Amino acid sequence: MTIPAEFQAVVLAAGKGSRMLEFTSGKPKCLLPIGSKPLIWYTLSKLQKSGFTEVIMIVLELQKTEIQSAIDIEIEKNTLNIKIDYVSVLDDKDDLGTADSLRLKEIQEKLKSDVLILSCDLITDVDISGVLNTFRKYNASVTTLFFHETRKPSKIRKILFSEP
Repeated sequence: MTIPAEFQAVVLAAGKGSRMLEFTSGKPKCLLPIGSKPLIWYTLSKLQKSGFTEVIMIVLELQKTEIQSAIDIEIEKNTLNIKIDYVSVLDDKDDLGTADSLRLKEIQEKLKSDVLILSCDLITDVDISGVLNTFRKYNASVTTLFFHETRKPSKIRKILFSEP
């Protein structure tokens, strides 16, 4: 499957994992091991399987080299085959919000089409092409995907996807 040039993928990987310091301990959140892979691998792999060949990834300047090295290892092992354009942001004490980094000049200059924004900690079996097709079908300005958590721990968690 190939995603038309009408979409660009942006992965947000500049989070410090401040709510999970006992796990990160100085390591970028996106590199936390999940199984035998770094967390970011699951997002990049999902994009690759959905037909994306290029990704813009927003990372903290101080973590860029470490993240790039970890991803290069996965590319060398042939578990990933995706071009990554790294955009680094400074580690700001005010901590930019999730969408604030999208306002940066460096990002704005790179965006030439509709954008699919994913977090570095996304692990899902949701069909991304289905989300993009809904976006197209309704000529939407924004299409979102949310996780609905059930209050009963015995129930299986489901991702709800509904059309307007």
